[in-house]
Amino acid sequence: MPKSPIPADALRWTCPDAWLGFGSTEELAPASGVVGQDSAHEALRFGVRIHAAGHHVFVRGIAGTGRRTLVLDTLKAVAPSSPAPSDHVYVHHFAEPGQPRRLTLPPGDGPRLYARAEELVRFVREDLSDHVNHDSLRARVRQIEASAGQQMAAVSGTFEAELASSGLTLVSTGENGAPPAILPMVEGQPLPFEQIPDPEAAAELRRRADRMMDAFQKVSAQIVGLRKASQQTVRELVQQQALDVMRA
Repeated sequence: MPKSPIPADALRWTCPDAWLGFGSTEELAPASGVVGQDSAHEALRFGVRIHAAGHHVFVRGIAGTGRRTLVLDTLKAVAPSSPAPSDHVYVHHFAEPGQPRRLTLPPGDGPRLYARAEELVRFVREDLSDHVNHDSLRARVRQIEASAGQQMAAVSGTFEAELASSGLTLVSTGENGAPPAILPMVEGQPLPFEQIPDPEAAAELRRRADRMMDAFQKVSAQIVGLRKASQQTVRELVQQQALDVMRA
């Protein structure tokens, strides 16, 4: 059979206008929801309405197919007949910083808690110091520091007096981080043990120096303890004052 050419208008099918039933798309009402996804829509409605522990809805599909629109329209339709869900917020866990604590709040309280937390942070950063750092608090801090200074001076004074009565003195070695040394005092000047001409006197002074070095270490630890105690007292005083201001 001889082959005949195919006309151009036969290469593509065209829907007859009479089949459409309208003259222009302006005559049509906009489509609602996602067209052609009835099964997906029904499954989504079921998943959103159900209330069960550990139940989740997972939506997947090709980009541009209206997934987001479908989910938002479904939620808007279901929300009026559904109970308001609780708010869940995560806050810092001071005992376990790596494990935030979850708080379950009545509906709508999450944003209010966040706003109050932001207000508290701003107050602490900008206003709290003005309320806490007043004259009476500074006077109390000076009293605590002065009392600690007197105690440290008494401890170190007793040690220095005993050191002097033993014919010794405390000198710095000049090396960073190196502890001071205890040397004999000869004619008002510290002198190394090796330069004392009398071996017996040098040996006795060295024994005294060893004993006084033990005492020096105890005195140093005592002074450090007094300093830390005063700093802790000041810290607790300031913290208490801050709590009083925030509770007022």
